[in-house]
Amino acid sequence: MKRICLTATALIIALASAGCEDDKKVAPAAPKQVAPADAKTPKPPPKRQGNAIADGKVVGKLLLPDMNTTPFLTRENFVTQWLVLGPFEFQNTAFGGGRQKPAIDHEFVKAEAMLDGKQNVASPAGWQVVDFQSATPAGRVDFASPLKTSKHAAAYAIAWLDCPKKITATLQLGSSDYLKVWLNGKPLHTRKTNRRQCRWDQDAVKNVTLKKGLNRIVVKAVNVNSGWDFYLRLTDKNNKPITVKPPEK
Repeated sequence: MKRICLTATALIIALASAGCEDDKKVAPAAPKQVAPADAKTPKPPPKRQGNAIADGKVVGKLLLPDMNTTPFLTRENFVTQWLVLGPFEFQNTAFGGGRQKPAIDHEFVKAEAMLDGKQNVASPAGWQVVDFQSATPAGRVDFASPLKTSKHAAAYAIAWLDCPKKITATLQLGSSDYLKVWLNGKPLHTRKTNRRQCRWDQDAVKNVTLKKGLNRIVVKAVNVNSGWDFYLRLTDKNNKPITVKPPEK
């Protein structure tokens, strides 16, 4: 059957022709056209910016060891992608001169344990996502390169580790000069003894509990002179290395 569409004027003429001329009623307004629900434009997916996801986090997915995991290390066993803040430079006599150990206990940023990358903090370089995955030796996080300084300075590094389940692990650390580490806002490790040359697995923090989901690690590194670097990785209860899958680009 052919469909006929009449305008309001045509409808009045048609009614008059049918003997309804004396009943001059105003034709009803044409119904509004409503687009079907499936015709709406879908929202685009959230965008990623390099190694930083939309809310500014740097997330490494933890892949736990299994019976086939070897004890041999690769660069994938280290946390190498970080959100970095600094440098916070100080005078060579600011913390007593010499080795300046008290610098590691000084808050260069208020509530430093709660840093998450959203704070508006004034520093020369500001927040930046830095990928140390291609560093030599493997796993080395070297602040001197992105922050353009190498002595009398402090900096912070933040990463989120996405854990598939609640686990107990050992945190393996290496550092030059002084280091402080927090996990989910709680103090985990402080090193402020003698200065040394940095290498991996110099310090072990045992019985570290990672919750299921995102775990936030904050590292504060103070450099007095020479090297300004650290290493950070995790092992399971059997001392097997945990793999850190870097964020998607």
